[in-house]
Amino acid sequence: MNSTVKVPERSLGKPGAAIEPRDVKGQANLIARFIKMLKCDTARISRPLARGKMFLIIGWHRNTKSTAGQHWMKDGKPFHFNYVEEQCVASGLTVKDLVASAQHYKWLRGKTWIDLLTTRKGKSVLKRWRSA
Repeated sequence: MNSTVKVPERSLGKPGAAIEPRDVKGQANLIARFIKMLKCDTARISRPLARGKMFLIIGWHRNTKSTAGQHWMKDGKPFHFNYVEEQCVASGLTVKDLVASAQHYKWLRGKTWIDLLTTRKGKSVLKRWRSA
């Protein structure tokens, strides 16, 4: 029995390409791209169903000592530990859809409701509300 993993010839950057479960090298490159794009500490791609939608889950390393509101006690003494705070931020059936969804999340992150309402299709939605 051979335990080596075969990496498919095609690249994940092609439009409409799907991630194969055994495409370890391609997944590593894609995850590194997401970590750099979204400025997070960890990223993983979850596909709960065999040919279903992929989900991008990103995370940040945290510690209970530095996080407000996280106070754990063990035997009457403060107990601190490291953990990863995760969020599901993007989804798609193909790699192209997943990257587009992640780019949309990056665009949305950091915007306020006022920014979103004033930049929608180049028109100010607030002007209509103010004139009513």
